[in-house]
Amino acid sequence: MISKEKAPSLPSLGETLKAGFDLTSKHLWLIILPVLLDSFFWVGPRLGVRPLLEAFLQMVLEQAAATGQTQSNIDAFTGAAEQLANSLNLFTNLTLPIIGVPTLMDGLAPEKTPLSPLVIELTNIWLVLLLFMLFTGAGILLSAIYYTLVAQVVRGEAFSLAWWWQQWPLTLLKLIGMLLLIGFIGLILAFPFLCLSLFTALFSPNLTLILWLVGGMPLMLLILYSFFAPHGILLQARPVLSAVRESFALVQSHAAATMQLFVVLYILTNGLSLLWQLADDGSWLTGVSILGHAFITTSLAAATFIFYRDRSPALTPITPEKSP
Repeated sequence: MISKEKAPSLPSLGETLKAGFDLTSKHLWLIILPVLLDSFFWVGPRLGVRPLLEAFLQMVLEQAAATGQTQSNIDAFTGAAEQLANSLNLFTNLTLPIIGVPTLMDGLAPEKTPLSPLVIELTNIWLVLLLFMLFTGAGILLSAIYYTLVAQVVRGEAFSLAWWWQQWPLTLLKLIGMLLLIGFIGLILAFPFLCLSLFTALFSPNLTLILWLVGGMPLMLLILYSFFAPHGILLQARPVLSAVRESFALVQSHAAATMQLFVVLYILTNGLSLLWQLADDGSWLTGVSILGHAFITTSLAAATFIFYRDRSPALTPITPEKSP
């Protein structure tokens, strides 16, 4: 007779989230990098591009006047451009969408601050592009550092600076390879819709918008299905292709739980960010919001690693890379 052991039940989403918050509470040093980045975005120096935006705005206004645009449309565009010129800060490219170090001020810089930050206005478009690429690369580096530390804590290993220093360069290369792979797949998926939209833009703006919406759906699914690829790289030291493939398998195998996780992450991350920003009165109390945001988002990041660890379709020990 062959006896089959009953498979242990997986933790609920609530238990997973609680485990993430408990883990961060025991390792509060994990929030240091998000707090430092947010503080720098808040009261540190800023790199603006107001002269370039003003020159572009002048060109657009002349074109709008030549084509007979209404004054209300021109005023609305001018107001949006002015707000962008006042709040744009190139330093915020140090944090990336989705995989970047979670920060409260990763968008436009706040208008009200307890100190008057030094603003450096750039006038050379090529310098702006160069800095954009450099800061984006630095953002990937910071992400590798931050999430390597979170993954090490989730694995239950004692922090080892020597081990971490040996691991993050390879992790960085894998993350860059993952981004290039996913970007290449996304380009293939979006290319037919891009070509069609360029054609339909000549005679039907509405049809062009529909094509963009339809073409965006495969890209959104690609992002959702590859969400756990960094977790495989960081938590299990998986190769890039294996990490992406296993992420697809995990999302497909645990679709309901994964969708619930995505909804909770979206609501908590965006909802709390909105509340923090609404409560921002330009005083030093914003520092409390920065600390709270760093704690919550780091806890959610840890929870996603725990979710992956408990449900990964191919868990393997990482014997060659154990910390001492």
